[in-house]
Amino acid sequence: MIYGSNTEENKTESNTSLKQQGEIIAASRSFLRHVREIKDLAFENAIVFDKSGRFLFRMKGKRNSIEFGYYDRYKLQEKIFMHNHPCGGGFSLSDIWSAFALNMYGMIAVTNEYIYMFFPPPEKQFFETSEFRNIRHCYEIRKNLTSLSKRLKVNDEIWKDIATDLGYQYLKLKIKK
Repeated sequence: MIYGSNTEENKTESNTSLKQQGEIIAASRSFLRHVREIKDLAFENAIVFDKSGRFLFRMKGKRNSIEFGYYDRYKLQEKIFMHNHPCGGGFSLSDIWSAFALNMYGMIAVTNEYIYMFFPPPEKQFFETSEFRNIRHCYEIRKNLTSLSKRLKVNDEIWKDIATDLGYQYLKLKIKK
């Protein structure tokens, strides 16, 4: 497969490989155990993994956020950050900014129904801070194209569109009960 090309065929192949990768990750007993631990909590909690998916540590947050101290920012670089969204919904712009600002390998959000995954383009190892400007610009355009009723809450379809537009990898999986 050729990465970095913007042809529809390669975007589909890339999304298929992420879908397969995401389904493999989601099928992992240890990953699902971590998802179940945090998905229904009333406060945001995070579980941090290395690039290969090995558990590293946990973080506790507030009702709608997790604050990062200086040392936390250092520990989160080049990691996969999975956290719950007690109020539901996919990624916020702040979630994605954190992934870029800390050069993370991946960002995962979990609700009681879904797992949302956002990863860099296949040809890049980590999110790059310098690329966030493009994400924010695309986000604003996509948000303005969205109906007003959908703008009032986090719209996960925006991230799917942004991933398609800019070559990032996005996946939404339903959690089986």
